[in-house]
Amino acid sequence: MKKILMLCSVALVLSCSDLSVSDDDAVKNELPAGFIRSEYAKINLDVPKSQIVFKIKEDLGEIYDQPARTNECKGFLNPDGEISPLALDIYANYLGCPKTGWDANEKCSLDMGIYGQVPAYNKATVKNGDTTWTCVIGGCWSGGLDELVNTDCNDLETSIVSPLCSGENLVLPTTLLNTICKFVLPKANDVKEAENFLKNFSYDSTLIERHYLLVGRSEGRPYKYCKSGEATDILRNPDLALKVGSGTRIFYDYGKHLFCLSEADGLIYLLK
Repeated sequence: MKKILMLCSVALVLSCSDLSVSDDDAVKNELPAGFIRSEYAKINLDVPKSQIVFKIKEDLGEIYDQPARTNECKGFLNPDGEISPLALDIYANYLGCPKTGWDANEKCSLDMGIYGQVPAYNKATVKNGDTTWTCVIGGCWSGGLDELVNTDCNDLETSIVSPLCSGENLVLPTTLLNTICKFVLPKANDVKEAENFLKNFSYDSTLIERHYLLVGRSEGRPYKYCKSGEATDILRNPDLALKVGSGTRIFYDYGKHLFCLSEADGLIYLLK
């Protein structure tokens, strides 16, 4: 039940009263035709991966957000002034961050895939009547995976200007380090143990289905890849949603529509 409540906490405007743990048949009846849980999980990487974070958070309890937790896993992720393969693997395959960098001082662009099409990642600041935008993807590094891999702190020019360099040592930014640490097994004895935990984690496939019903459909998440003749030429956009709230507390409810993700251009389209 705690896992169901975890999903519900994300969808503040939705109710969980009709989704008991044993009511699997009712869940399947509510899913759209052609829903495949593995495809939905592949498109929406944060859905299955959040189960790992939840499991680790359960195991850690009170120390989850304390600085001691970061220090505990730092040796696995940033040893000897380098970024470890484990940290890069978590960034690329578990966080769901964009792999290429982006300009954090502009709106998220459409070529960022799903991130560029979700209004929540665009933050507006109004000052003296002027509005400025930033693209903020929590926990992710705006330089992308490429910068994490390719920065050479032995290059004097690079080490002076790069925020990733402390002298000749490559360091993970604190925010990114804290986020990656959420995927490291508590009290792991070595890197291999932490890697095996991620590799062999047993996902609850039913929760993936429930996520779409409780959260994903309302958020307008694509539940499948677009197939020939299935999609319209209309991109998902706020005009298709029911606008709930006002000011800075606005939620766009796309629940009346279904969407797919185009593998050709990485954009989300309204299904026919």
